[in-house]
Amino acid sequence: MSDYTPPSPTQFNAALERIERGLATVEDADLIRRYVAEMEEVINYYASCLADARELLRLERASSDRYQRGGCPVFCVWGGF
Repeated sequence: MSDYTPPSPTQFNAALERIERGLATVEDADLIRRYVAEMEEVINYYASCLADARELLRLERASSDRYQRGGCPVFCVWGGF
């Protein structure tokens, strides 16, 4: 198991400031690359969650529309109420 810890926002900002002043090191560039990769992974995760939520809402809306039209298959399977 790895003991990898992603760079903190403070570390990222410090490395970015050194780059802006022309004092950057290879380690600073690596830290920025890792920070950006971590943020991309988080963004992709939340984008996936959002897509899943949208799909669930779409399915719920379609189910609700069928129910309002009187064609809900759940009641047919359960025998109605």
